[in-house]
Amino acid sequence: MVKPLTSLRFFFALMVLLSHCSSERVAPFFDKHIFQEGYAGVGFFFILSGFIIAYSYRERILEGEVSREEFWVARIARIYPLHILTLLMVIFAGLVPFKSAISWITHFVPNLFLIQSFIPVNHFYYSFNSPSWSLGCEQLFYLLFPFLISWLNDSKKLLLILIPLIIVALTGMYFTPDEETITNSIWYVNPITRLPDFLIGLFLFHIYDKYKNINISYTKASLLEISSIVLLLAFYLLSGYFSIVYRASIYYWIPISLTILIFAFRQGVISKILSNQYLVRLGEVSFGIYMFHFIIIILFNKIINETNVSLPFYISFFIIIFIVLSVSFLSYHYFEKPIAHLIKSYPKNGKQIPQ
Repeated sequence: MVKPLTSLRFFFALMVLLSHCSSERVAPFFDKHIFQEGYAGVGFFFILSGFIIAYSYRERILEGEVSREEFWVARIARIYPLHILTLLMVIFAGLVPFKSAISWITHFVPNLFLIQSFIPVNHFYYSFNSPSWSLGCEQLFYLLFPFLISWLNDSKKLLLILIPLIIVALTGMYFTPDEETITNSIWYVNPITRLPDFLIGLFLFHIYDKYKNINISYTKASLLEISSIVLLLAFYLLSGYFSIVYRASIYYWIPISLTILIFAFRQGVISKILSNQYLVRLGEVSFGIYMFHFIIIILFNKIINETNVSLPFYISFFIIIFIVLSVSFLSYHYFEKPIAHLIKSYPKNGKQIPQ
């Protein structure tokens, strides 16, 4: 476990939560630059996924310690149980009204198998538990990873793939209308166009693996960590000057990549803070935060509206965060971990899947 990166997962999951709490009741500056831009956290998770999967599995797959099938089962055990749980929660809470049974089924089936993000229509990829669209992207990354790591186990080969992909993406974005729905369908949600995020994560791991034994002074490492955070905040605050087309993914690649790479070395003061056990625990439940928050926000607002209770925005906001954290902790310890352990512990041909 890379503790600082685990802790950072919490803060980026919180960013996504903020994006779904955007409101006219928030001070305009904070709503525009903090709340509305929180979707950038998704890019962090895609890039981090490439880095962490390579960190955890590259050598084990290349050396034959873990087979492709074992890797796939381990990743399914991580994402599917909570996906199914939240999908059922949405259904039983009655949060998915459709005009007909056929419409319900045609939306449910893609969601069930996490292929809704391949359908470039917002009422498909944002249906049921809306944030689950990103799991469709992760599912594609997991499917391809054992092949990618075998073919692209070299930073130069990765660059030869990445550079043309970036050029194609920039060209495509240049000709894409500055309209959020079109941008979401092509550049934000589409698993194919989000694949470069994952490849960047693989490339970052190659850099880390090459220089992981380098000794950086505590002062220099601290300055690098602080600088990466400042750079990310600068991109965040200056985002309004750039089209949503670029901000949907490519705009945040540089600050997010530098943040992940610098904190992977764990040698500065911020890394020391992020290695605190309580922050690490928050990072461990970040998947739950990501998967539960949208449902809890909708249910909370529904209860408030039906009971005609009037609460200041920031009181409501902190109540939502408290509920989300509570549910996520319970889910992680009493549902996600036990179910994942059960699935991965099931022996196949007398061999258990590595944890």
